[in-house]
Amino acid sequence: MRKAHGGTRVRRMARGVAVAAAAIGVSLTAVPAAEATGRDFGRDFSRAGSTAAAITCTVNSNNVNYRSGPGAGYTSYGQVHRGHRMFNAKTYWDTNQQMWMGGDVEGRRFAYIKRDFIDC
Repeated sequence: MRKAHGGTRVRRMARGVAVAAAAIGVSLTAVPAAEATGRDFGRDFSRAGSTAAAITCTVNSNNVNYRSGPGAGYTSYGQVHRGHRMFNAKTYWDTNQQMWMGGDVEGRRFAYIKRDFIDC
C-alpha cells in the first residue's frame, strides 16, 4: 500500500469524520481557516459575517474573574467589578457547554468572563 501524502490523509480523515457525524445525526459546518486557527474559536455574538459591529458588554457583579480562556480551568488574570466593560465581545463555549464572553478587558486582549456575570 502506498503511503498517502499529508493532504490526502487530511481529506480522508475529514471524510471519515463527516460520515461518523452523519451516522449520529450531527451537522458539521466548515469555517474559514482564519477563524479555525489561533485564539478566535468562538462565534460572533452580534450577527453572522465579518462586518459585524463590535459589542460592548458590562460586568454585572463584583469580584468577577477574567481569564485566559473560556472556562474555569484557565488562568485568572485578575478581577473586575460591576460596571467594568468588555469591548469587541464574542461568545464562546467551554467543554461543559457553559457560555463565556471573550474580548478586551482592562487593556488585555482575549480575556474571558462567564456569561452569567456580564450583560451585553
